[in-house]
Amino acid sequence: KLQIGIIIFSVLIFVLLYFANKTPETKAEDFARSKTATTNSPGMKVFVDTKTSTLPDSLKKMYAILVKRVEINSKNNAALDSLTAFWDKLMQPDVAAFYTEKVAANINTAESWFKAGERYYYAVRFIKAPEEIGALYQQAMVCFEKGLKTDPDNVEARIRYASCFVEGAEYLGTDPMKGIGLILDVEKTDSNNLNHQLAVAAFSTKS
Repeated sequence: KLQIGIIIFSVLIFVLLYFANKTPETKAEDFARSKTATTNSPGMKVFVDTKTSTLPDSLKKMYAILVKRVEINSKNNAALDSLTAFWDKLMQPDVAAFYTEKVAANINTAESWFKAGERYYYAVRFIKAPEEIGALYQQAMVCFEKGLKTDPDNVEARIRYASCFVEGAEYLGTDPMKGIGLILDVEKTDSNNLNHQLAVAAFSTKS
C-alpha cells in the first residue's frame, strides 16, 4: 500500500508541476457556463437508426411497439426505460444511453443528467468506430454540462466532464488542456478522491 501511495503521489506531483504554469485557473462555476466544442461528429440518432436497421425482423417488431408508446407520449419514462433495457439486453450500451438521455430530458434533474452522461462515457469502451466515439463523448459532455448547471460542485461529474475533454480530444478537436485545468480545479477541493487520482494518472500517461 505504501509503494502504491508513493507512486500515485509522485505522478500527481509530476502532473501538477508540469502543468502548473500552463493551465489557466478554472473555478467550479465555470462548469455551468461552459459550452461543448462544435464538432463534425454526427448525432447519435444516426447510429441508433443504423443499428435498428440491422435488427432481425422479430426484434424490429418488438422495438417498433416500444417506440410507438413513446411516440404517443414522449413523457412516458416507463416506455423509455423499456427501450433502454431492450438495447442493454442486446449489449448495445450506446443506443441504451440515447434513451437514458431522453429520460433525463423529461426529468431534468442533475442526477438524471449525470446518469445519462455516465452511460455515454462508459459506452465508448464498447465502440470501435471513431465517428461514433466522437458522438458519444460529445453527448456525454452535453449531459454533464446540463447537470452541472444545477449541481456545479458534484465532484464525480466534474471529473468525468474533464475526462471527456482529454480522452475525446482526438475525436472532437477539443483542447485537452482545458480538461487538465478542470481536473486540477477538483484537486483543490477533493485531492484524495480516488477517481480524481486515477484521472490524473491517466492524463499524465497521455501527456
